[in-house]
Amino acid sequence: MKSSGRRVTALVAVVLLLTTFISVGAVLTSREMERLMETMVSTNLPGVEAATELQNALLQQRGLVAAYMLDDGRLAWVNDLDKIKPVLERRLAAAQRTATGEQQRKILVMLTDAYASYDQERERAIALYHEGRRDEGRRLLLGDVSFLADRAYDLCRQLVVENERSMRSAVADAHRQVGSLALALGAGVGLAILLSVGLVLLVFRRLLLPMRRLARDARAFSDGAAGVTAGRFADDLHELEFYSRALMSDMTRTRTDLKESQGRLVAAEKLAAVGRFAAAATHEIRSPLTSMKMWLYQLKQSVSGQPEAAHACAVLEGELSRLEDLATSFLQFSRPPSLKLGTHCVSEIVGRTLELARHRMEERDVRLVRAVESGMPPVRADAHQLRQVLLNLLTNAADATPRGGVVRVSESFEPGGNGHPEVVVRIGDEGPGIPDSVRERLFEPFVTTKPNGTGLGLAVASSIVAQHGGRIVLEDQEGPGAVFAVRLAACPS
Repeated sequence: MKSSGRRVTALVAVVLLLTTFISVGAVLTSREMERLMETMVSTNLPGVEAATELQNALLQQRGLVAAYMLDDGRLAWVNDLDKIKPVLERRLAAAQRTATGEQQRKILVMLTDAYASYDQERERAIALYHEGRRDEGRRLLLGDVSFLADRAYDLCRQLVVENERSMRSAVADAHRQVGSLALALGAGVGLAILLSVGLVLLVFRRLLLPMRRLARDARAFSDGAAGVTAGRFADDLHELEFYSRALMSDMTRTRTDLKESQGRLVAAEKLAAVGRFAAAATHEIRSPLTSMKMWLYQLKQSVSGQPEAAHACAVLEGELSRLEDLATSFLQFSRPPSLKLGTHCVSEIVGRTLELARHRMEERDVRLVRAVESGMPPVRADAHQLRQVLLNLLTNAADATPRGGVVRVSESFEPGGNGHPEVVVRIGDEGPGIPDSVRERLFEPFVTTKPNGTGLGLAVASSIVAQHGGRIVLEDQEGPGAVFAVRLAACPS
């Protein structure tokens, strides 16, 4: 996959570079064409215009001279001729400035000489005509002046032809340059097309096909998985993303369940070890306790008339009862009774437990608030054992809540961590909460926050709920107090 990724990246980089080269080449080609056109216009066109205007100016001068003579030497025509002469000289200077080749310069030199001779002879012919020597002036005009005019006009035509030839040569050079650039751009476009086709094939073979197979395998693997519902996908990538996320979610959930199972297994091993010790200790303790109770009974009978001795016997009897209760708790912890499962409504079990705990609540001056969600499904449970669990949690909540406080009990129907619905009973108090140092070990034996607690109540309750396939969770909350949630799987409807 890494090799394919590097190939795709390299091809994409090459295609991008080639596309950039082609784009830059196209821009440069257009600018080069624009430059060539501007060069032709600015270099050759002024020469052509100057040569053409020289021709026109010569023809106009010849026409004015002919009109002067035909009009019997009228000076108005000479005045017009004098006005045109500067224009012709400017055109000639412009043609000299725009000359591009040696041939054009030679023609302009000859044209300048021819025009100077023409101008000189024309002025002499006009002077002769003005002096009254009309025949002589007319012969000069029709002879040398006409020849020089034709000579200058022919040189102007040659200058036009030379400028046109130079323009055609510039156009041919421009065509060659543009053709070379177009050929290079065409080769670049062809290479870009080939590389793009190669990129498409590489992506299809190295990425799309494996992705499609992976999506198919992920779909087949995820079919029937909890919480995975397939839909319509725009493409294979979105389908692969969907099933990959589903698999990651399933792996996360499995890892969490495995971690919880490992924790429960470790706790079960600890409980088994503690249970074996508790069974042995209970067996060793109960026999001496029975003997001590018998001797204490006889002692009470013999000291019935002595108040101090009777008080001492009462204290001993209370301590013996406490030891007996502790031994009973040990025995219950080490040998949990077998469950008598049945289908029960949790609300009824909670209601009966609240009746049992009401006396404890009144002693502690604690108010009870209950919230029940309608439509609760039944659960498979041992009602007696479940009442014992709830009674233990209610007693702890009442002991933790200060006088005048509130203990809240709620029943709800929620989805579980594995996607199956669960019935949840929450019991919350307004006490100081559970310290962080105890939270992780709260359900282990002999861990307690009460000054006189044995630390077996929550361990026994957790064991009973685990036998039901559920769990007790200490939930996080803002503010003081603690909330314990008993989560049991709901019976399928």
